[in-house]
Amino acid sequence: MDHKAALLQHYTSFDGFYFQYFANHKVLQNGEWQVHCPFHEDKNPSMSVSPQTGLFKCHGCNAQGDFIKFYMMKTGKSFQETIVSMCEDAGIKAVATKQEQRSIEKVYDYLDASGKIVSQTIRFTPKGFSQRVPNGNGWNWSLKGVRTVIYNLPDVIKANQVLVLEGEKDCDTAKTLGYVATTCPMGAGKWHDDYSNYLHGKEVVLIPDNDGPGIKHMMDIGSKLKDLSNVKWFQFPDDLKMHKGFDFTDFVKSYDNEFDCMKIMDELIRAARSFDPAKITIPEPDTEESERIKSWIMLSPGEFSIRDLDYELNFKAPEQKTYRTKILEKFVAEKILSREGKKRGYYRPYKSDLERMDFKSADDRFLDVWLPFKLHDLVGLLPGNIVIVAGEPNAGKTALLLNLIKANRNKFDVHYFNSEMGSGELKTRLNKFDDFPSSDWGFNAYRRDTDFEDVIFKGPKSLNIIDFLEVHDNFYLIGDKIKKIHEALEGGIAVIAVQRNKGADFGLGGQRTMEKARLVINISPGTMQITKAKNFVNPSINPNWMKVNFKLVNGCRFAMQGGGWYREEA
Repeated sequence: MDHKAALLQHYTSFDGFYFQYFANHKVLQNGEWQVHCPFHEDKNPSMSVSPQTGLFKCHGCNAQGDFIKFYMMKTGKSFQETIVSMCEDAGIKAVATKQEQRSIEKVYDYLDASGKIVSQTIRFTPKGFSQRVPNGNGWNWSLKGVRTVIYNLPDVIKANQVLVLEGEKDCDTAKTLGYVATTCPMGAGKWHDDYSNYLHGKEVVLIPDNDGPGIKHMMDIGSKLKDLSNVKWFQFPDDLKMHKGFDFTDFVKSYDNEFDCMKIMDELIRAARSFDPAKITIPEPDTEESERIKSWIMLSPGEFSIRDLDYELNFKAPEQKTYRTKILEKFVAEKILSREGKKRGYYRPYKSDLERMDFKSADDRFLDVWLPFKLHDLVGLLPGNIVIVAGEPNAGKTALLLNLIKANRNKFDVHYFNSEMGSGELKTRLNKFDDFPSSDWGFNAYRRDTDFEDVIFKGPKSLNIIDFLEVHDNFYLIGDKIKKIHEALEGGIAVIAVQRNKGADFGLGGQRTMEKARLVINISPGTMQITKAKNFVNPSINPNWMKVNFKLVNGCRFAMQGGGWYREEA
């Protein structure tokens, strides 16, 4: 007989099972119970429970299923863990027989103060747990009638600081780092009041698993200890990518070596705040509706509004929208979503992926890019850099870009994106270079005025020239457009022309145009100025705010006026 069949045979009626959750209930004429749904904020009872069949259904959030599904949703356990736990609670002996047939992976001893075995937790393969106690001739696979103790009790008694974790494996992991850690038999929700006495007067650091039951378990322990001990709440780092159920052992494994982990652990324990239930968020358990919303989010990556969500998933009723908001806030607490800025009702997927920088073996040599008036002797460019050319109307932006093409065409694969000229006009502009035959113009030209990040050419041999980046309103968005181009380069170079009003210090979009750029050049009629330079060729010469005067000849040739680059006296 399998475990589920044993449970179904055990329960001839489900009054006792559901009474432990709904002591206060209303019995309807058909014999069903009307109760407050525990899976959403239910002010008016909207769940019906059948003590005859064990089925339940909420008419508010649509949670439904049998008594096994109910237990899974309440505890957050998997189906297999639920079956095992429910059989143990019901005292079904078939569980022990089944568990003994599995292979034992690990045995955890629970010792009393003198070091004598009180009980053992057995970890099986495939994954499962059970408890047993010695009986003189072997083992009894039940803790019924046994006065149990917490894990590592002899070490706990001697320690001033104790970590409280959810499982024995985590406690053993903590021991390898030099910490004293404890837990209780059978895991979450099983902390007895008398366990608290062992921690009286100690500094206790609560470290929950990353799920609802784990957080509730630690909050329950904290509530029982707060008047006996100095209780602190441990917070995993915000930039850590954590799946549901992420535990202390997962945290330790996320570091390349033990020393780094110990250093971070010490810092986090020192930073742990005093236990305050009001500042702790408990995520709601996953439901069919939350999985539906999560699937929609994953299929539609990027920023979204609740209006988009409601329309796509047909959420119309007020109770549906209330429940939707609770699910989204649950995802925020679980670091699946982040609220998008200060805009109410906007979210985006939480991004915690990190790209490690290999700076030790990185190539820091400047690329051989020609820049006008020997600017390349002052400012260097590296793979992935952006150059902004902010020009006043008719100041020579396009002429400068065509000179860049001419000088760099044999060293780079040049790709010129133009938003204004047709092919004939471009040919006319190129023919103005009378010292340069048209057959030598070896570059690629494209008509493009938007979404450049989709077509950018990647790699250190690619020189992308954008003439120009058009923004007709909402000029603050230009910074985001440049950011997307920067992310698409993957080692390529981009020179981006933007419009600049006469006399303005920055191009349209203000300082946002300068955020990703490593070089920014302002062009006014007859004057070129460096307004941002990050990579100095000669560390002793800062080229920022240096100028050069020029005359534009025949609309294509830049003739220097004066002695070259200079800095105006203040």
